[in-house]
Amino acid sequence: MNESGIYELTYRYCRGELLGLVTQAINSRETFEDFHARSLEHFIPSREMSQLRIARYERVQSVGEQFSNYVQTIKYVTLVLRINENEAQVVERVLEGLTPTQRARFIFQSPLSSFRQLERLAIVDRNIAYADRSRVEPAPEVTIAVVESPTGHGELGQSGNKRA
Repeated sequence: MNESGIYELTYRYCRGELLGLVTQAINSRETFEDFHARSLEHFIPSREMSQLRIARYERVQSVGEQFSNYVQTIKYVTLVLRINENEAQVVERVLEGLTPTQRARFIFQSPLSSFRQLERLAIVDRNIAYADRSRVEPAPEVTIAVVESPTGHGELGQSGNKRA
C-alpha cells in the first residue's frame, strides 16, 4: 500500500493535532517514514521516548517467555520507536537480554549477527524445549496383560500383550 492510501484510510479517524499532521503529510506528499518520525517527535516527549526505549527495547527476556516471541517483540519495538540501530546491533541487544536458562541452551551456538540467524536459532530453541519437556514429562505407562492358554502357557501377541 502506498503512502496516499495509508493517509486516506487514517484521515477519517483523526481529530485535533493528529488530523493536522495527516493533512500536512497528504498535502506535502510526505513519505510515511517522515510522517511517522514527525508524529513521534510531536506526541512523545524525549524523556518518555527514553523510558519507552528502556522498558520495551532494552529489556530482558521474561521468565517463561518464548524466545521467538521475545525476538519478534524487540524487532517490532525497533520499528515502532524508530530506534536507529542496524541489524547486528538489534541482534546483539536480543542476545544480551536472554534469560540465564536461554543463554545456557545456546552456549554452543556460533555468534549471531542477523535476523535470519535469530530465526534459525528460534527453531533450535523450539526443538530443545520439546526435548526438555519430553525428558521431564513421565512416559506413558505400558501394561502387559497375561492370558493363560488352555495348555497352561501364556503367549504374547503381536501388540506385546500375552494372549491365549
